[in-house]
Amino acid sequence: GYATAHVGKWHLSEDTTYYPQHQGFERTVGVAPAGSPPGFFYPYKSYFTLEDLRKTGRPGEYLTDRLTDETLRILDDWKGRTFFLNVAHYAPHIPLQARPDLLAKYEAKAQTVP
Repeated sequence: GYATAHVGKWHLSEDTTYYPQHQGFERTVGVAPAGSPPGFFYPYKSYFTLEDLRKTGRPGEYLTDRLTDETLRILDDWKGRTFFLNVAHYAPHIPLQARPDLLAKYEAKAQTVP
C-alpha cells in the first residue's frame, strides 16, 4: 500500500536480475552494481553506465547533486503519499572528486587555519 524507490548504488550483484526493480522497488534512479564510479562528473563513463542519468545529463553535472535532485523530485511527486525511499550516494567511494567550487571554498578555508 505504499510507493517504493531506490536512488543510487546497489551493492548486491552485477547480475541485473538482482537490481532493485526486481526486489520490490517500483522506481529506480542511478542504479549501478558498484560503489566506485570511474568519475563523478557527467557523462559517467565506462562499465558504470548509469544509462538513465546519461540520457538526460548535462556537461559538468556532479553525480551527488544529480542523485539529490532526483531524490527531491521523487519526494515532490509523492507528496501526501506513504512511501519508502532508499538513497545510497556514491560519494563515500573512490575516486574522491568534488565540485570545483566546493573544492576551492574548502582549500581557501584550509589556508586560514594556523
